[in-house]
Amino acid sequence: MTIKSILCFSVVTLLALPASASDFLQGTYVGFAGGLVPNAKEDVSAPGLKSSLERKLGFNASLNAGKRLNEYFRVQADVGYLRSGFDKMDGEKVKKGSFSAVHASASVYFDYSLSKSFTPFIGIGAGLASFDMGKVTIDNAHWGYLSETYEVQESVTPFLKLNAGAAYKLTDNLSVVGEYNFMQSADFEFSAKNAPAGSPDITISFQSHMAQVGLRYNF
Repeated sequence: MTIKSILCFSVVTLLALPASASDFLQGTYVGFAGGLVPNAKEDVSAPGLKSSLERKLGFNASLNAGKRLNEYFRVQADVGYLRSGFDKMDGEKVKKGSFSAVHASASVYFDYSLSKSFTPFIGIGAGLASFDMGKVTIDNAHWGYLSETYEVQESVTPFLKLNAGAAYKLTDNLSVVGEYNFMQSADFEFSAKNAPAGSPDITISFQSHMAQVGLRYNF
């Protein structure tokens, strides 16, 4: 599978919607969001190795489209991109290097309106992510700056996502949305591009909290 597969996955929820234009637009919405990915520490492991990667504060940006099923439930598809710089790798300070992912998910949400304008919600979803690491330069205390290119072995990795937030209606069609997301991926493996033959791959998983704000247009 490739990134194209991820993009196709993001619209799976919408493919089941009614075919006619009027029926399709009834209860549908589109939106965008952006926000912060807090710094975090990820455990990494390989045979005979236990270490960690520390990430700096990063960002996430996403587009979404959804369909209201009734007063309380809706489904939503998201496509996004997140990026976060590395702070430390195996205790060594990272001078240059980042961790990124193209991700897509489908979620089910429960809305509960407290007024005509204010609607809190919770949701749960699942998706696929294509993680990338690339070139990392470490500031080694003994050898100075050391650079290595890392390759993620899996084309895509599944993840689960929990969502909570609220929407505030600005007009009949436009709402501002604030949302918290928790994202947990399955384990995936990466390795140094120039590692000696037979070197074991390193296992890691991605876990992150995200705080986002965006706009939603309701048809």
